[in-house]
Amino acid sequence: MRHTFHKSIALALLCAGTFIFAAQAARHEPYDRSRIYWDMSTRVDAMGWGGNYGRMVQLLDGRLMIVGRYGGGLSYTVSHDYGASWSTPSMIVRNPSGYDYGSPDFTQLADGTILVGLNPRPDEPWTEDRKFGIRVVRSTDCGQTWSDPIFVFDAEYYGGDGCWEPSFLQLPSGEVQCYFSVEVVGNNDQEIMISRSFDNGLTWGKAERVCYRAGSRDGMATAIITDAHEIVGIIEDFGHSNYIGSPRATTFRCTLDDNWSHWVDAGSRNREMIFERDEDKKYNSAAPYIRKLPNGETVVSWMGNSDGRATTEIDKYPMFVAVGDADARNFKSVGMPFHRDENEFANWSSLGVADDGYVYAMANVGQYGGGCVLGLVKGLPRKGFEAAFGVPELDGIPAKDAWAYKNGKQLTMGTQTGCRTEADFLYDNEKLYFYAYVQDKDIITDAVDKDGIFLYLDVAGCCDTYPQEGMFKFFFGTDGKATVRRGGSNRWQSETEATGVEYVLNLNKRYYMMEVAIPWSMLGEACAPPSSREMRMNIQVRDRRSNALLFETIPEALDKASWTWPELTLVDNTGASFQGISFPARSVIHVDGSRISVESSFPISGLEVYDIAGAVVALSSSSSIEMPGKGIYIVKVRYVDGSGEHQKIYI
Repeated sequence: MRHTFHKSIALALLCAGTFIFAAQAARHEPYDRSRIYWDMSTRVDAMGWGGNYGRMVQLLDGRLMIVGRYGGGLSYTVSHDYGASWSTPSMIVRNPSGYDYGSPDFTQLADGTILVGLNPRPDEPWTEDRKFGIRVVRSTDCGQTWSDPIFVFDAEYYGGDGCWEPSFLQLPSGEVQCYFSVEVVGNNDQEIMISRSFDNGLTWGKAERVCYRAGSRDGMATAIITDAHEIVGIIEDFGHSNYIGSPRATTFRCTLDDNWSHWVDAGSRNREMIFERDEDKKYNSAAPYIRKLPNGETVVSWMGNSDGRATTEIDKYPMFVAVGDADARNFKSVGMPFHRDENEFANWSSLGVADDGYVYAMANVGQYGGGCVLGLVKGLPRKGFEAAFGVPELDGIPAKDAWAYKNGKQLTMGTQTGCRTEADFLYDNEKLYFYAYVQDKDIITDAVDKDGIFLYLDVAGCCDTYPQEGMFKFFFGTDGKATVRRGGSNRWQSETEATGVEYVLNLNKRYYMMEVAIPWSMLGEACAPPSSREMRMNIQVRDRRSNALLFETIPEALDKASWTWPELTLVDNTGASFQGISFPARSVIHVDGSRISVESSFPISGLEVYDIAGAVVALSSSSSIEMPGKGIYIVKVRYVDGSGEHQKIYI
C-alpha cells in the first residue's frame, strides 16, 4: 500500500535527547470497494404472510422470479417492474403427506429451463420408509407447468443423518451442479456434496464430496464462477480455531479446469474465512449466500450478530451484506439491508442481482414470537457519487429542480437508525449544491447534539488519514443553522458558523428536507475545480433520541480519514443531459414508427423510457423498445458496465 508523507507535517521534535514524532498525515490509497446503499423506500412483501426462505433469479426475458416456501408447499412469484410489485404466488409443488419441502433454491439454465431444488424432510415421528432427500422439478415454459420430482439423492430417515439445502450452478460447458449438505452417519459432522447433470437436470449422477472439515459441520453451500474462472462456494463453517462451534462464512474453491477433482478439507488453502477485517471475524455469520456483481466484484449475505447485539439465537438474527473483490476474497463494507428494531429479525436470507444494477436482499422479516413475511429491499452498489451541472431553486423542495436523480435519490441510507435518508449533488461554476431528505419520527431541534446531517468534503484531493487543508466537515442542523469545521494540522479545527453558505430547511413533523449552496470560494477554489480533480465526500446523519444518540453512516467511512470516503466527481458540462446529468453521447437512437432502437459501440444492458413527469412508461432488457404512443419521452440507455445516459426524443 502506497504512503506519501506530507513534509510539512513530518517534523521531529527533539526532547531529552530522544526524537518524538508528531502525528503524521499520510496520503493513502483510496478505498477500493463498492459499498451498497440500501433504499428503504423499495422494501416490499414479495410473497404474502407466511412466505419465507425466498430465492431470486432474473429470467432470460428480464422478469424477476422468486421461489419460496408458501401456501403448504413451494411457490413462485414474478415481477415485471424490477421488484416494485409481485404477482400472486403460483404453486410449484405441494408438500406431500408426511413431508415438508424445506430450503428451496432455483436457477434458470442457458436453454431457458428452470430448475427448482426440493428438500423433502419427513415429519416426526420418523420411519424407515421416509428418507430425507434432494429432488429437482423442471419447467421448460417459464413456470406454466412443472415436471414430477426428479431424484438426486437420499440420506437417512431421521434428522441427525439427513440432507439439506440444495443450490445450483451451471458451468460454461453446460454441466449443471447441485450442491447440498449431508450429515455424516455415525457422528455430528456435516459435509458438502454435489451431484452433476449433463442433460439440463433430467438425470443426476452419483453424489461426490467437495468440502468437509472432520469433526465439524460445513453447511448451506451456494456457488458462483468468478472472472478468474474459479468455482467459489460459500458455506457456514463451524470449525475455525477460536470460533469452534460458531458459524463463520467461509469460501471453498477450485479452478474450472479442476472442477472438484479434489475435495477441500480443513487445512486446504482453498478454504478461507471471508472477512478482511478482524473485527468482522468475531461475529457469527450463518446461512451465507454469494452472488457476483456486473463489475466482477462479489457480494455475500449472512444472518448473525454483526450489529454487536448479544443474541446467539439463530431465529433472532438480522441480515448482513458485505462486498468482496473479484476473487471472492477480502469482504468488507458490512451493512444491514433491513432496519432492525429491538425485537425484530431478518433471517434465512439470500441475494439476487439484476440488470438494473441493483442488489436485491431477501429475508424472513418479523418480530420475536410472531410470524414473518418474505421481505425484499434493493440496494445500489457504488464506489462514488456525481455532481451534475445544474442550478436548483433553493426552496427545500427538490421535485421541480434539476437534481441528477429523480427527487434527489442518488444516495440512500437509513437501515442503521430507521431514518430513511436520500441525498444528491449539483454544481455550477460558483457553487456546490447539496440536497438531503431525512425521515424522522421525533425531530429534535433544541438539543446541543440536535438532529441533522454532517457533510464532509475533501475538495483538495488530500485522500488523507487526518484532516488537512482542503477538507471540510459541515453540519446542517434541524434548527436551520449551518456550521463548519476546517481541516488542518491533522485535526478538525474549532466549529464556526458557515458564513456564506445558503441553507434552506423544510421542517415537518416526520421528516426534514434541505437544500444547500456552498460557494467554491469558501472551499478554497476560485470556481468549480476541473472534472479531473480527485475529490471525496462523506455523509453522516445524527439522530438524537430521548435516551440515545444514534448515527447513520456510510460503511467504513471514517470521520477524519478522507481516503475512506466515497469519491465525488463533477460531471463535465457537455453532451446530452437529463435532469442535470451530462453525458458524452455514446449512443444513437433510431425511430421507426412507435419502435425505437439504439445503436452503440458500448454493450447495452437495457432501456428505460420515462414520460416528461419522470414516470416509467416502458422497460426493455435489449437495445430496442416499443413506445407507448406519441409524445415527448426521456430514454435512458443502460450499459453493462453500470453506467448510463439519457436522451430526450419526440415521437
